[in-house]
Amino acid sequence: MTPAVAPVRVASVPKPQPVKLNQARPALSPAAVRLSESIPQFRHAALRTGGSRAVVQLGAYSSRDRISTAWNTASAKFASLRGYQPHSARFEGARGTFYRLSVKGFASNREAIALCASLKRSGRACFVRNESGDAPVEFASR
Repeated sequence: MTPAVAPVRVASVPKPQPVKLNQARPALSPAAVRLSESIPQFRHAALRTGGSRAVVQLGAYSSRDRISTAWNTASAKFASLRGYQPHSARFEGARGTFYRLSVKGFASNREAIALCASLKRSGRACFVRNESGDAPVEFASR
């Protein structure tokens, strides 16, 4: 006689639920952006040009002088930034005047997202946004 085999119970695994990501909301409307007439010069390498309006914002600073320092520091530390065109815009907010530092020249939004993700993995804060009337900055080699 063969012993009876007990049925095997398979643990149920909950179905994965989609994760809802919060979209970053701009603190200011495009109408609040004022372009800076005199942005300092920066060092740069050969620049990419692309058809995307996406930019990767690297920071916003209270002084236009800090933009130059921030770009030189970031581009020295993160070689992946050197092929993109840095640019800045001045804007007035509830907390005063700030100067945005971004890079542009992406072939697609996906390329901008990939660069920002790479920077974040290396410890650099950034986010992707569309250009909103920002004017490119003329950069000169040092």
